[in-house]
Amino acid sequence: MLSRRIRGVHGLLLAAAALAPAAPAAAELPPYVYERARDAAVSVIVVDISRVTAPREAFDEAACTLEGKVAAVERGDLHAAGRPVAVDLPCVGSLYQPMPGPFPGYSAEALAKVTRGRLFLDAQGALVRRGFDALPARD
Repeated sequence: MLSRRIRGVHGLLLAAAALAPAAPAAAELPPYVYERARDAAVSVIVVDISRVTAPREAFDEAACTLEGKVAAVERGDLHAAGRPVAVDLPCVGSLYQPMPGPFPGYSAEALAKVTRGRLFLDAQGALVRRGFDALPARD
């Protein structure tokens, strides 16, 4: 009787192990890595987004360009309120297949719908790791 239970449990474990590789992997770097990057950002700005440009063809990973006007400067002096800004963001398209590793990018489809966002930038004005937050639209 006990050996039947062991075989039954063993069979369930084997079935679960066989299905595990079929599940999408979504491992990222630990959250503190992104928090540290944001804490070290030289510039933090809020942008009213006018356009997000993504590759025209289907793609997996690429750079999308976010364009807009600086609505507020929360940290730093690289930017001024009211000035235009363009920043490249890592983005993923319809061909992207999730795999273990660092954050690959923001959904290009979702970025196209955002009208306001907060950007965490380094000294050269480039986005830090996971340095974009979508914000509610301005009323």
